[in-house]
Amino acid sequence: MSQLFPEYRDEVRNKIISTAYRIFRDRGYHATRMEDIAQELKVTKPALYQYFNGKEELFNAVCEFGRDELHGIFDRALNQNSLEEGCSIIFDTLLQDFSFSPKLGVELYAIAARNDAIRAIIRESRLNDLAIVEEFFKQLQKKHIIRKDLDPHLIARGADALMSGIQIDIVLGMTLEKAKSVWMSSILAMVRSH
Repeated sequence: MSQLFPEYRDEVRNKIISTAYRIFRDRGYHATRMEDIAQELKVTKPALYQYFNGKEELFNAVCEFGRDELHGIFDRALNQNSLEEGCSIIFDTLLQDFSFSPKLGVELYAIAARNDAIRAIIRESRLNDLAIVEEFFKQLQKKHIIRKDLDPHLIARGADALMSGIQIDIVLGMTLEKAKSVWMSSILAMVRSH
């Protein structure tokens, strides 16, 4: 059927990815099995293998899906009236509305330490994510919202390190309210125009 209707194949592939994204986020990488994804989609496990060779390949597609979501978050933040509103949108969407799982992030770094394939996926994903964040800060400079003498690449790296630290703090028990306060004050201190 999918050979006759290629758009059907794309639709099914996208449905698999969005479902896998949610399950990876909710259960973590190790606890997610291809059987779980197939069951959620009400298809057979072999049907998933028509689209993806295995869990790592599907996870890579999930990372690409997440990158598209991240791009949308930063686009929305860029369209706010102030830096504070934009930073608030980023935090709220990544850690509250978007239901990002800090525990999954920590788990993936642990897996990457011993799994070359996952490490390569995460490395590529991080570099692409950092490019999105760097572009966000470049656009803020063009809009004269942050100082032009700041290096957008370094600010993006700093924001990424800050978010990674906040994720660990949340796993260790920091409240979202405190985490947002740390995020907002730290980002604003890094980029204030005066």
